[in-house]
Amino acid sequence: MDIAGSTAFKSSRPSEVQPWLPTLYRFFSEFPIQLANRYQSNEPSPRLWKTLGDEIVFVTEITDHRQVSSHLCRFRDAISHYREVVKEADKKLDLKGAAWLAGFPVGNTMLTLRHGRNNTQEMEDFVGPSIDCGFRLSKHASPRKFVISVETALMVAGTGHKSHDKPAVHAERGEELKGILGGRPYPKLWIEVPFRDGEKLHKLEETLFDPPHPPPDKDVFDYCKLFIQEHGSPLFQPFISGDSDFSEEPPGFPENLEIACALWKNLVPTSDGEPKHKRASLPEQQVKKQIAQLAGPPRREVGKKRR
Repeated sequence: MDIAGSTAFKSSRPSEVQPWLPTLYRFFSEFPIQLANRYQSNEPSPRLWKTLGDEIVFVTEITDHRQVSSHLCRFRDAISHYREVVKEADKKLDLKGAAWLAGFPVGNTMLTLRHGRNNTQEMEDFVGPSIDCGFRLSKHASPRKFVISVETALMVAGTGHKSHDKPAVHAERGEELKGILGGRPYPKLWIEVPFRDGEKLHKLEETLFDPPHPPPDKDVFDYCKLFIQEHGSPLFQPFISGDSDFSEEPPGFPENLEIACALWKNLVPTSDGEPKHKRASLPEQQVKKQIAQLAGPPRREVGKKRR
């Protein structure tokens, strides 16, 4: 989640002392609440992962592929509603966002970072090529175009039901994402964040410059699946154990899981107190926790980022 135009806004009134502070404070304090209010009390809602400058990054675990579409619709609606708040400060401000999937524990990993006195405080972080790809992808978002990754689009297009909880996926020719796919174009896939009726200029731009209809779900699904197969890492075939439509493990997953477990086990301190790999030394309790996660059921995390 990000405020579009915030850099120019913060430097537009140099003679005043931090005139942008009230707007940013409201954004950081109110938007997470606006988003959470769109979920029922018994539904798991995305949690705050981190903030990066003017950006808020959320994360949630996916246990059913239909949750991907549901989360996207709630983020879309929250943006559409809350953009009016930031525009009160400056009409040039707006909101933009992106969403992507990252597979765990193979391909990416979760780290529990210890800090504070006696290392008693913990902070969760996620690292891996899918995380890097998602942040690169978010740079191509705009106030109207909520950008999503190929894996995310695959799951949305593969969701069979038609309702307000299933967004249409739009597609455009790709652009290079720095450091991703070796310079080959990455497709621009997005869902629409509608503007309110009062924003006539934006409405006309939609009519004049964008295709009138998104492609059929089947075409999007087939394209994303083939694109993942053709290009490989850091792209991956998303799956969720026990899911009705996305339960198939990609080729080589069991073997890769064993390798990932072995890598973490190599970090466990030996009996003399020295880690097997000094440069990668981690607290023994953290390593055991990570190995337990590796041995557990595979899962998917979805990071939501407005850009």
